[in-house]
Amino acid sequence: MPHFFILKLSAKRTQRGWTLTDKDGSGLFFEKQGEKLIVTTQKWTSEYVLVDIPADWKE
Repeated sequence: MPHFFILKLSAKRTQRGWTLTDKDGSGLFFEKQGEKLIVTTQKWTSEYVLVDIPADWKE
């Protein structure tokens, strides 16, 4: 997974109060005021990365 994608994603989440706390394999772990959010990523092509966010996630 390209680092620029992680930086863009983490920058966007940090702007809304979510902070990237860890990365493990394809999982990205975020935290906001005690709430946790785990998203998974999958590289589809050299230009596209699929990001799976839980369906019940509320911003």
